[in-house]
Amino acid sequence: SGDIRNDWGSWFGNLDSLIPYLDPEHPISQPGCFAYADMLMVGVYASPYAPTAGPAATVAEWRSHFGAWCIASSPLILSFDMTNVTTLTAVWEIITNIEAIRVNQAWNGHPGRRAAIINESIHVWTKPIASNEFAVYVVSMERPGSVAVEVTLDLSTVSTLLAAHGGAAVRDIWAHRNITATSISTPANYTLDSPLAPHDSRFLLFTI
Repeated sequence: SGDIRNDWGSWFGNLDSLIPYLDPEHPISQPGCFAYADMLMVGVYASPYAPTAGPAATVAEWRSHFGAWCIASSPLILSFDMTNVTTLTAVWEIITNIEAIRVNQAWNGHPGRRAAIINESIHVWTKPIASNEFAVYVVSMERPGSVAVEVTLDLSTVSTLLAAHGGAAVRDIWAHRNITATSISTPANYTLDSPLAPHDSRFLLFTI
């Protein structure tokens, strides 16, 4: 990837630059040679420590940024001033999310890939965690100020095994809570339990 800048477009441009290395069948990114989207900008903003870093993102944007690196198995290298207690407190729940970090660290044959783009603005990524577990990361690229939208996922883009199974346990990685499987409307579709706001994300674990 190119050198990252502290803005949304740069973050997700760097993420997309990994796609050539995440081939569905023969990924180059794998243990010992993971594709790197550059250092994380979580918690970074202009300060004496980094005077040209620009304005702070929202906590939701920082969380989306962290989740993007996790789903693509990019190394998680922090770059903010960890002596700033205010910033550290703001991002602590993000950078210590053991469930998200587990997704980043897992290896079950693939580093993660972009599975779909819905209505040009909802990007869906997935990564196999185990033979019966699939992580799914959904992020809205809509401009801030746009309305939140309902999102329905075609699970066949995640895994044909998952789509054919007819049901799954679903866990919200951000909220650390289980979601009832009744949210799965058909064997191949899953609708998020609440509308997705611009620059926000959902991070889910499906277990069959």
